[in-house]
Amino acid sequence: MMPAVAGVLVLILIDWNYFHFVFDGALRNMIEPLVMYVSNRGFNPFMVIGKLMLRSVHFLLYHSIIWVPGVLAVVYFFRRSDRREGEGFIIAVTLALFASIFLGGARLSVHYFIILLPTLSILAAGYISDRFSDPVFARRAFPAFIIPVIFFFSWNMKDAYIRHFAPELKQEEGNFAYYFRMIALASHGEYLLPHKSIVPVIDYLKTNTPPDSKIMSWPMGTEVVYYSGRYSAGDSYWYNEGALYAIVQREKGNDEIYKDYQRGFIKYIKNLKPDCFIDVGSTSMIRKVLVYRKKTDPPYYFDWNTAPVVRFGSFATLDDFPEIINYLNSNYSFAGNFGDGRIWVRKK
Repeated sequence: MMPAVAGVLVLILIDWNYFHFVFDGALRNMIEPLVMYVSNRGFNPFMVIGKLMLRSVHFLLYHSIIWVPGVLAVVYFFRRSDRREGEGFIIAVTLALFASIFLGGARLSVHYFIILLPTLSILAAGYISDRFSDPVFARRAFPAFIIPVIFFFSWNMKDAYIRHFAPELKQEEGNFAYYFRMIALASHGEYLLPHKSIVPVIDYLKTNTPPDSKIMSWPMGTEVVYYSGRYSAGDSYWYNEGALYAIVQREKGNDEIYKDYQRGFIKYIKNLKPDCFIDVGSTSMIRKVLVYRKKTDPPYYFDWNTAPVVRFGSFATLDDFPEIINYLNSNYSFAGNFGDGRIWVRKK
């Protein structure tokens, strides 16, 4: 069986990279974004193991009432003979969903694990109901349930207060609050209010551009567009994957893909004609989406300004694409640096 599977995979790889008999046209266009998405991060074992350990710590801290009994239910299923009807199906689905998490490469973002929660909750409920009459088990299970509930309720009430009454507590938070969020919650200013690293950009847009301006924010535009109150020039807010793919291919020696990306993106800018082009790729909020491995990079870096603290590569920036920079300087006026962001305004 395994040799047959390996043979099919080899044929798929050969056709994808060389012949294009099967993977061509509409089928290739449909699958290519996923291939690009996975290849940008690859399957670096340091990355996979490190992120899986980090996720495990967070899940044990905050979702232990589901994960611990759910995993134990899977273990005990294979160890006992009196199995419930249908339980094997639920476990098979759970294991298949867990395997699918790794299809995104060595990313293992928190939201990848959401698909596991329904079936894992069913398994956990069965495990708990079988043992809840045991007073020792009940005493241990109750804190695992109530402590995360109290913590996140308190955290959300704190967020609601800051959002509506004291935004400065978020923008000017101290190092303890910053590192606690980053390490304990793997949160890096991705909610509630704009991250302080992009506030100078947003302030410029609010002060110096009309409300109906169309803007383009590279490599990600969700926060800039939303908090500035301006319109997005295009129907996408995420340009990081295409840029990262071009950089990764450049490192592999595939210069034509790297050049094609620059030519294609310049054409894209020409078609959209944004009033402002914003580069936030070097801000501490956004730069983490442009991490790639150079040949000279060590296995990992400790980076206290990026979540998670362990980083597996170098940062790409817009300066890695000189043709795009040249196009902007020729057709747009450079408005200046705003914090770690840059803005170009279209020439009239």
